[in-house]
Amino acid sequence: MVREWLVFFADGERFAWWDLFTRPGFRHVLAAGYDAEAERWVIFDPRATGTTILLLDQGEAGAKLAELIEASAGRVLRFAPRACRLFQPVTGGCVGAVSALLGVRGALSPPGLHRQLLRMGATAAFEDSPRHGIHEAESPRSRARS
Repeated sequence: MVREWLVFFADGERFAWWDLFTRPGFRHVLAAGYDAEAERWVIFDPRATGTTILLLDQGEAGAKLAELIEASAGRVLRFAPRACRLFQPVTGGCVGAVSALLGVRGALSPPGLHRQLLRMGATAAFEDSPRHGIHEAESPRSRARS
């Protein structure tokens, strides 16, 4: 079972009518998480053309995660899924599918989901700095110990 998801916000390809209501950097959302029991990474990528679910071992996952981090320009949140999922997603597409995966509701767009996850305690998984480029963000727990 995946205990924490990385939620990637990226541009994605523009080909659906609802792309008119999205903004650059937040046109698509997908998630990746590590299942320690199965020793596999799960990549969950819902698109208008169909959902792709990849199961990758640690070696294969490194390159795929690097590709996702680059495509999202570091707009990645860490989020622990909610235990109770007693609802159907309000929206279709990637936002509704990822919202259902995470056990949250109410978001209608990728930027809306991003804001909602931050309000619910999600933290940035990566940072972009002129000196170091995109790199893993320091966790709030490690900052508190410093």
